Order: sequence, then C-alpha cells, then structure tokens
Amino acid sequence: MPSPLETSRARIPALDGLRGLAILGVIFSKCELTPGFPGESSRHLAHLVGSISVDLFFVVSGYLITQLLLAERERTGVVSLPAFYWRRSVRILPAYLTLLLTLWMLDGRSEVDIRRIDWFSAWTYTVNFIPESSWDVGHLWSLSIEEHFYLLWPLALVALSPTAARRVIAALVACTLLGRALVLAFRPGDAWILEVWTCFRWDTIAVGCWLALALNHEPWHARLVRFADARFALPAAGTTLGIAA
Repeated sequence: MPSPLETSRARIPALDGLRGLAILGVIFSKCELTPGFPGESSRHLAHLVGSISVDLFFVVSGYLITQLLLAERERTGVVSLPAFYWRRSVRILPAYLTLLLTLWMLDGRSEVDIRRIDWFSAWTYTVNFIPESSWDVGHLWSLSIEEHFYLLWPLALVALSPTAARRVIAALVACTLLGRALVLAFRPGDAWILEVWTCFRWDTIAVGCWLALALNHEPWHARLVRFADARFALPAAGTTLGIAA
C-alpha cells in the first residue's frame, strides 16, 4: 500500500480501475432509460448496479482526498485549507460552469426545461435536497454530496487528531445507518431521501476516509493487509456495497 506521499506524486492504477468499473456501472444503469430496455427484473438490476457504482465512487473519493490531505501534512507539517479549496475549484468549476452554460443556452428549447429552483440548487450544490428536480440537473445530486464532503471533511481533518478522526468517522457511519432505519420505520413515504440526502449518504465516503486514515496507522494497516489477503475479502466488500446501495 503506497504511503500518502507516494499517493500524492503518482496515480494508483488499482483506483483508476475501480473508477473505470464504476463508470461502466453508471452507464449500464442509465440504459434502463432507453426504449426497449428488457424486462422489469433487468431494470431492478440496472438500478442496483448504478447504486453500487455511485457508492464505489464515494469510497474512492473519500480515500483519495484523505490520502492527499495526509500527504500534505506529512510533507509540510500542516494542511492548507485555502490551497485545498483552490485545487478543488480548478478541477471542478471549468467543466461544471461549461455544463451550466450549455443548459442555459438550451433552456426552453428542445426538451430542456429547467425551473428556477433547479437553477438555484445547481448553483448552490443543493440539487440532492430538491424533490423531483429537473432531469437535466437532477443527476448533479451526487456532485452536490461530493461538494459537501469537500467543504466539511478537510476542516474536520485539520481540527482532529488521526485517532479522533477515525472515531468520528465510525460514529458518523453508525448515525447514518441509524437514520436510515428510522426513516424506513417512521417515514417510509419519504424513503427517496435515503438515496440523495447528504446525511444519509455519508457512510460510503466515510468508509473511504477511514481506510486512508487506518492504512497510515501501523496496527490498523497490518489488520487491513491481513483482511485483503483473505479469500473472503472481495465477496465481503461486494456484499457490503450491495447492502449500502
């Protein structure tokens, strides 16, 4: 397993492969929207594959961002929040603004029809909180969750020690799972929020963050290496993602 500094200086082929699988899974899930997509059972499979793929993206994102922040701390002794937010902005905003500009040019033409609330949510990264968003911006729900993560997690990592951060992550995952159970038990009509609200989708991102922190802590690093070498590791990881989805 590469150190934080090695992660910051080079790509990790295994993670690129996971991203590739997640991309293929999302593309497959969107096929259910095409005319002639076969059968109801295939639609359920497509939805499941899409959900697992998004969760996989979240895990990889949490892991990579945490590793990069740890690498900066190891290299300089501190984490520069302004530098982090600037790097994220340069990476995301050009493509994002191009998308919004294109939608603005198409709005009201062809089949593109975007409401004011949709524009507001797109500009404020709150698409995931808007019920029945316009189709043209609705798929930005996952980016909204990522942006909330980018905003809050570096602050927590700067304020907390690695041990405290691992404990906070464990508590966050537990609270997320409890929140899902309470919604299903008492507000089943609002189950749609479990798919898109940030507070119910933190767990997979948090798992990625925890893995990065654990792999840079020697006792946990040894445990995870032993787990990865076990025959049941891959089925266990797949089952966990399936349950989370």
